[in-house]
Order: sequence, then structure tokens, then C-alpha cells
Amino acid sequence: MSDSAFPFIIIRCYGTGEENRSFITAVFAAQRQYPGLVNEIWFSGNVLEAWQQNELLARQSLPFRNECRQLGIDFSYQHGITLNHSGDGQHHADIFSPEAWAVDIDGERAWGMFCANSPEARQYTLETAEKFLALLQPDSYWPDDDLRLYLKGGKNYCFCDRCIAKFNRRFGGSFTRQELKEALFGDMPDAGVRRQWMKFNGETLGEFAALFRAAVAKVLPRCRLGIQTVYSDWRYDGDDFRP
Repeated sequence: MSDSAFPFIIIRCYGTGEENRSFITAVFAAQRQYPGLVNEIWFSGNVLEAWQQNELLARQSLPFRNECRQLGIDFSYQHGITLNHSGDGQHHADIFSPEAWAVDIDGERAWGMFCANSPEARQYTLETAEKFLALLQPDSYWPDDDLRLYLKGGKNYCFCDRCIAKFNRRFGGSFTRQELKEALFGDMPDAGVRRQWMKFNGETLGEFAALFRAAVAKVLPRCRLGIQTVYSDWRYDGDDFRP
């Protein structure tokens, strides 16, 4: 780990390093010539697969990790998919049940995007993070920037029966999916409900993010835990009534 509390120059290398071997080799050469040039290199691996597949990918990064350590470069790793950027259409039926996936406001399931309140999705995420941390021993660990409740293209989530029931319990409501759709996206949106839904979504994301904190605390307490953020204009809070 670097002498400073936090790295200053971080190179994000999408993938395990094998896809960018020539670039990483050049970075290592520059680091030898100019020690301290780079503080950290950020590798990544995919998830939403059985651990055997994830492990094969992660192990491709181990030689790069070892060379990083020799050169005084922090080795960091990204949890490649958190909730997912888009419903990819893959059912992953051999790994997950339908209840792991999010549902849109019209009741359509987003195959390939986790429901952040799904116990199955949460357990998988926690166990996968623990395994990555134990195998790779990174200096930093980054959940992907898809820790959000909307997909590319503008669809928002999650409106499964479980999430709606939890929202109703949280605020003492009795919304059906159709009633919630009208309150959030109808011709006259309800600002109070939108604020409640925004708060509920924030709490949901906080609970999901806490899985990574729990994994780090259990497996590798010295590891820094990073977070990536993205801009969203879907705030639900009454300040934004754009379609």
C-alpha cells in the first residue's frame, strides 16, 4: 500500500489485465524508470456467473497483482457488476431464480438486473465479494457504478411485489403497482410520494452497499472500499417532473 493515505494517480484498466497486457507492461516499465509515477492500477472482473467462472477470470489478474506489489503500486479490483447496467436478457436460470431480478413499473421482469432487495441477490453479492477479497487480497475494492436503480434507456426499478410491500411498510401505505405508477409518473405526480420513494431507494442502495462493507470487514479489514457515482435526473422528489 502506498505511503499516502490514498492513491493520487490511479489507472483504471477495464478487465483482468490480459486484455490490455501491452499497456500494463508499458506502465510497469515506466514505473521502473520513474518510481512513484503510478500509485494504483484498477483491474476488474465480471460477476453474475457461478464462482468457478469468476475465479478463472480473477486469477488472470494475480500475476499483475504480484508485479504491482514489487513495483510499489497498489492493486485494486472492481466488483464488475453490482446490480447491472442493463437487463441483458440472460435468465441465468442455472444460478438464480426469477425472484433475484428487478421488475419495472409495468410488471415486466428485467432479466439480468438484480433486485436490490432480493435476499438471493444480496447473498450472492456478499459471498462473491468475500471470495474475490480472499483470493486477490486487493489494496482497494470497488463496487461498479451500476449501484443504481435504473437502466440505460431510462427505465426505473424496482417495482416487484417485494419492493412495493417493503415501501408500504416503510411509510404506512397500501399502494398497488398501478397506484404507485400513477403517483410517481402520472399526469399529476404526487410530490410527497416521490420524496418517499426517493428516500426508500436511497435506503435500499445503502443496504446493498453495506454488503461490501461487511465483506471487507470480515475478510480483509485493511482493504480500502471505494464507491463510484453516476449522475441521474430521476430524483422523484418533486424538483424534477420531467418525463
